[in-house]
Amino acid sequence: MKKNRVIGEYIITVKEGTTEEFLIKYFSSLEVSNVKKIHDNIFLIKLGIDPGPEKIRSDYLDNERIIDIQPNYEYQLERSKRKKISPDNG
Repeated sequence: MKKNRVIGEYIITVKEGTTEEFLIKYFSSLEVSNVKKIHDNIFLIKLGIDPGPEKIRSDYLDNERIIDIQPNYEYQLERSKRKKISPDNG
């Protein structure tokens, strides 16, 4: 399975009670374009400026409301190299 990092997208795990508004303000210097709640305390955030996973973690993980920051990955299944059998060739 191949996976590629989606540039500008991060999955943010936060403490209970943290709001979308907080995330928009907290990451405002990175030009937040969208915040979407994807689970109880997990948000997908889209940024206009992407400093990269290491830099964003070192710069933004120090807030007590932020538990974790992970890049968002696009997953693609590898196609099988098996020969397709058609009804004609049995």
